[in-house]
Amino acid sequence: MFSKWQLRSQAIFTVMLTAITLAGCGLKIGEANKSETTAEVQAIACLDSSIADLKLFTVGEATDEQVASSLQCLQDVFISFKENIRGEHKDAYTAKEIALFIEKNFIKDGKTFSDAFLAEVMKFKVALIGGSSLLVRETEIDQVVSLLTSLKPDILRLNKSMKIITFKWISQFHPESEDEKEKLFLIAKTDFNRFVQKLAQQFAQTGNAYLIDDLFNFVREVLIFAKGESETVQFFEKVRPFLKTFKTVLIGGDNSLKASEWERLGSTLHEGLFQALRYEYFLKDLSDQDIETKWRGYEKMAIDLSGLVENLLDVKETQTLSNFELFEITQTLVKIFPDFSLNMQLIESIGHLKVMMLGDSPSGRIGWSKSDFSKLRTKIPKLFQQIATLVQTYDYLQRHKNPILTWSTTSPEEFLSIESKTLVAVESLAELIERPYSLYYLKILIQELAKGPLSEELVLPENFESLYSAALSIKTVLTGEEDNTIGVTNLKTLLVVGARAFLHVTEYNIFTVPYKIDEPGFYTHLDRIFEKIIKTVSLNLELKSSKMYSSEELISLILTLQQEDIINTELKDQSLAMMFEGLWKNLLNDPAGRLGNQVLPGFNSVALAQVSNEMRGFIGSQKVVGEIFGKQETITKSLLLTEIRKAMVAQKDPLVKASLRELQTVLSSVISLNFNSHDFLKILTLDLGQYSYKDTFKSNLGRAFSRLFIRSYAGDMSRVSKLKGVTVTEAEVAFKQFKSIAVDFEVIDISNETFMSARFMEANLFLATSNGDLYANFTEVHDIFLHILSGMARAKMLKERIIEACLPPQQDRISSKTGVWEFCLLKTYYNEMVMKDPATPYFGSYLDLPQMLQMRNQFSAQEVKEYFYSLVKAAGHVPNDKEVVYFEDADLFPHVLQYIEMVYARHDSNKDGVLEKCEALGAFPIFHDLIKELTAEYKLKEDQLPGTFIYLLKFSRPPKTLAEKFKFLSFINTPEKWVIASTRIDLGKIFNFIADETRAKKEKAEAQQPPVTPAEPVAPQPPVTPVEPPAKRVGPPPEPIVTGC
Repeated sequence: MFSKWQLRSQAIFTVMLTAITLAGCGLKIGEANKSETTAEVQAIACLDSSIADLKLFTVGEATDEQVASSLQCLQDVFISFKENIRGEHKDAYTAKEIALFIEKNFIKDGKTFSDAFLAEVMKFKVALIGGSSLLVRETEIDQVVSLLTSLKPDILRLNKSMKIITFKWISQFHPESEDEKEKLFLIAKTDFNRFVQKLAQQFAQTGNAYLIDDLFNFVREVLIFAKGESETVQFFEKVRPFLKTFKTVLIGGDNSLKASEWERLGSTLHEGLFQALRYEYFLKDLSDQDIETKWRGYEKMAIDLSGLVENLLDVKETQTLSNFELFEITQTLVKIFPDFSLNMQLIESIGHLKVMMLGDSPSGRIGWSKSDFSKLRTKIPKLFQQIATLVQTYDYLQRHKNPILTWSTTSPEEFLSIESKTLVAVESLAELIERPYSLYYLKILIQELAKGPLSEELVLPENFESLYSAALSIKTVLTGEEDNTIGVTNLKTLLVVGARAFLHVTEYNIFTVPYKIDEPGFYTHLDRIFEKIIKTVSLNLELKSSKMYSSEELISLILTLQQEDIINTELKDQSLAMMFEGLWKNLLNDPAGRLGNQVLPGFNSVALAQVSNEMRGFIGSQKVVGEIFGKQETITKSLLLTEIRKAMVAQKDPLVKASLRELQTVLSSVISLNFNSHDFLKILTLDLGQYSYKDTFKSNLGRAFSRLFIRSYAGDMSRVSKLKGVTVTEAEVAFKQFKSIAVDFEVIDISNETFMSARFMEANLFLATSNGDLYANFTEVHDIFLHILSGMARAKMLKERIIEACLPPQQDRISSKTGVWEFCLLKTYYNEMVMKDPATPYFGSYLDLPQMLQMRNQFSAQEVKEYFYSLVKAAGHVPNDKEVVYFEDADLFPHVLQYIEMVYARHDSNKDGVLEKCEALGAFPIFHDLIKELTAEYKLKEDQLPGTFIYLLKFSRPPKTLAEKFKFLSFINTPEKWVIASTRIDLGKIFNFIADETRAKKEKAEAQQPPVTPAEPVAPQPPVTPVEPPAKRVGPPPEPIVTGC
């Protein structure tokens, strides 16, 4: 940056020496009759050594004695010349006469001074000591001698600092102590300022105006004479407009210098020089890791420069630097630094930022006043210290921005240290805020910085405007303020909460991204991060005036994110309103408060406590599970349960202890719920009972869901506290609250009214822990959750096969309403039972359903397809004239298929693929209520129901004709006739019958329903706990007493 400073400094020295010489003496002139001869002046003999010594002075290598003798020599020469040399005029010399003398006595290469050079020197002389621009008088020579005498102490004082001033202070001259180095630097700065001010006072005393253009012309002519590089000449020409504008704007007056303006210009040039020197000596060679040291240097530079501007404004009439004046100055800088760009919009947006940080002032947002710079100087130390910390954080994040590569090179402890320092810095910065601020001007500031000064470093995303809209919505959620402007308190809140959130996301990315959500390491780190998130949300709720996130705020945020294409959903505001109603009434409500008809006004401290408790239990228990597994791929069920019991005893956190107890309960099922690598449940495989970490993770997820569901919807505190379960009516409340969202996500169709009742029946009848009673209990909800996860995974793979086989390639949009021909669907289901290449191990949608796959060998293709069709109907398909099955039903087919397999897994005790009499009677208590409902018209006695169940398994439907009814009555009352071997085909027929009966009852009920006249809207009523219909039974019925089993 300053590699050419030595040449420039020597040029400047030549300028000063020549100017003072030409302006003050008038060395050789010669009498008129000796114009071609050189005057012999005895005193000039010392000049050669004197000039050599002064050159050493300019590079800091002269002794004080050399400097003093050189200055004395100059004075003696001036005096001797005045006394001995005469020009054409009696007591004065022309510039030409002086030039001739210098050319013949001191210039050895034959160079001569141009007329333009001499003209500019004489203008400079008039500014320095006065007089005429045509002659140098003898009295003016005396003034120069006096000036040298006056400056001599200051020049001698500067001698010790000249290496510093002339960029020659290389590291070998630096003291080891940084404090000592700073002390020497400040001494040099003070001494040079004294010299500059004394020289400026000399210019001021003459009272003569000196045009800025003349100053630049003078420097240009000297550089040309000294054969300065053309780049240097061009550089000074580029500086000309800047200095002229700077002078008129900040120093005042017109384009000339006079009186005290010299002193202000001297202060400006002096400060500019020493800021360049500070950069050269203290900052340039620092490494990227020396962030704190760098910013201490920047802090000192900023304080000095703001002090300079404050002093300049102090004597300016308006004491203000307007935005337009600042714009004028910056426009002239473009010629010096072509890449520099600062337009009016950017300046105005900085003005708004200034008011936020410095408060109100006489200039407001339209400029910078003296008081602004005064207050800025007081804030700079804290501001720069905290910025240095934030830059250190940024440096750390840049080094860890690829978590997959760098997560192992850092530690939570290191991040915690960075996080703590960053939060202290942000909180300190927040305390500096004094006035409200509009995010609109922040947007303008960012955009203009990206277009101008930071065009290379700051690249805005294409959807920047969308992100800005999202930021406004997030701001409203966090602060409650709806417009662009944010008050001081909320600004501080936004800054602190935003910084915390950013650090949480960053920590999550660094430490958890390397793991999958179902891997142990994920929860090792999430345990720590989640606690911080809870504290941040709690802090935000405490600082927010409403103490909550309202439905309106959250809905507005989600709709904005959708509208701006930041999230790819099509959720309706009505659906969101119903969802949040479900959250505030049930899911996030305290159970005791809910049962007391409490409805939360929004996401408040109560909701946060519910989230915290449920998540703490889940994360803590999952962390324990990870410790149990360690590096083991699988663990037997018995060993897993033993280790969980041990962990429960050792656990001190009651929430985690309770979660482990619940996990132990769901894992104690007779049938293990294990998954394969495709996330399919294994049913009737040989390796059941070997639990992987991922199996336990899914069970823990199901446990957490079951716990939350029961606590949120059970109608009495006993069932809440003991997790006994929910009724179908209570479950329907949840369905109504979240149905619209499910419809928007295309999980179910809007016409589906039986989703929850169907899931309730499945949980009650077809699972490993089903008991067929009034409630979907804790283990049943857990089991149905896992079955749904597996069914969705199977459905996804199967759907790909169906689309490939049954839909045209150009069909892009596949929805729940997309139809598939029945014959193609059933063919695809059947073909999925084997791989295309028989030699390839099976890995299709029916993987790990081994007995189901055997059906292809046991039954004809037509029988299997009819079985599949029965399951499709059980999934919800209604046969139609188009013979089309829609994906909303086809997607449920794998779920029903799994239920059939689980029935055989639980009740087919010898695993031969058929249900015999005793096996069926073992299953009867579970299906008791369903059998009673299906045969209600027959008014059967309780002891006739077991036989009825066997009859249905044997004949797949109740009797219809009179003969069948007589046969039926004989059969159900004669246990000896209960000889059955029901296959999956038979069970499929029962499912088909149940589907037909259910549909027929629904159609009959709809036909009998009178038309509904729209009622007048009524005022909202307080929530009422649903009243249950009289229970048919609680718990399983008595076991049937049947001989032969």
